[in-house]
Amino acid sequence: AFCGVVGYKPTSGIIPRSGIHPFSSSLDQVGVFGRSVPDVALISAVMSQTSNDGTVPGPENAVIPGEVAAMLRPPRLAAVRSPVWSSADVQAQEHFVETVKRLRAAGAEVFEQDLPLAFEGAHAVLRTIMYSEAARVFEGLQRGGRERMSPVLNKLIDEGLSLPASALAKGLEQRTQLIRQLDAFMRGWDGLITPPAPGEAPADLTQTGDPAFCTIWSLCGVPAVTIPTGSGPRGLPFGLQIVGPRAADGRVLSISKWCDKQVGRAQRVAG
Repeated sequence: AFCGVVGYKPTSGIIPRSGIHPFSSSLDQVGVFGRSVPDVALISAVMSQTSNDGTVPGPENAVIPGEVAAMLRPPRLAAVRSPVWSSADVQAQEHFVETVKRLRAAGAEVFEQDLPLAFEGAHAVLRTIMYSEAARVFEGLQRGGRERMSPVLNKLIDEGLSLPASALAKGLEQRTQLIRQLDAFMRGWDGLITPPAPGEAPADLTQTGDPAFCTIWSLCGVPAVTIPTGSGPRGLPFGLQIVGPRAADGRVLSISKWCDKQVGRAQRVAG
């Protein structure tokens, strides 16, 4: 969203993590950036074929298509503002509302929907899991050279190490429950649409931005695509995030291609 390109994070586990330094084993996912939806689909399909040891990775029945199928009808979408809607800039909120209007005008069925109340605590669940697992990955490195690590990373490790093993176990169980609830919530919809970020990219280089609008989808390991859809007040990119059920990557990519044609860069270039 910040870069004005297409980003795609497949269903967790489809693209192998072989050779990648771990951070949080339960949450780490491999994704790609590209110029278009077909481009990210193609490169992800190639990357998902085999792991370094030759085994086929990924969840059962989860496949990334090398070619994105065209939608036979406009999609039926749930517009989800999510529990962090209030953290978004006014301009980002207005852009999302306008994008929903444009999708409806193009023929999509879009309905405003709230996630189940359990998702109010999803961000805290992800924090517990991520901090606990990352702390144990980097604990040894911190002991060997705390001064060489950033204050942000040191703080994360310290907090993670202060959490008991029971907190991680509870967090993982809560994650399982949220995955089941999201699976049930998505039935009846082709996909969900949400803002991908609270606003434009940060104005400095000390951070990579607030990932809050991606947190729930990362926690549940579902596929998500972000397409560029316009610009904010400082001329930096805004986007739209399309989310689908686990293992429904082909559907998410097809919806994303359709949305890109209607409200994204593809539509602007054509116009």
